Amino acid sequence: MIQVQIIKHEDQRYPTVGDWVFGEDTPAKMHNLLVSVSQTGNQDYNDLVAVHEIIEAILCRANGVSDENVTNWDRDHMDHPDPGSIPGCPYYREHLVAEVIEKIVASELQVDWQEYEETLEKL
Repeated sequence: MIQVQIIKHEDQRYPTVGDWVFGEDTPAKMHNLLVSVSQTGNQDYNDLVAVHEIIEAILCRANGVSDENVTNWDRDHMDHPDPGSIPGCPYYREHLVAEVIEKIVASELQVDWQEYEETLEKL
């Protein structure tokens, strides 16, 4: 099951617009994915963040990158606007693939990518 919740930005676990975590490490719960998206005020933007997080989480799980590794990396690189894009990041490839898909969906929604990024940065 995948659950997406739209929350206040200040309610994120750390300063990020999108966050994901899998359920407890039991076979039944490992497939439960919770995605938290900061409210942007624009449903298309919220959906794009959710798409990115879902794809990234699925690929990380498939490639053995835990949500704990992702969270620790992000928290250690909060001075960078996009920690997942730093070479050497444990989820670098998964993040980039998710971003490509996010950009394809943005194009189909006719979302201006620059405006979208600027909105997310302001949060």
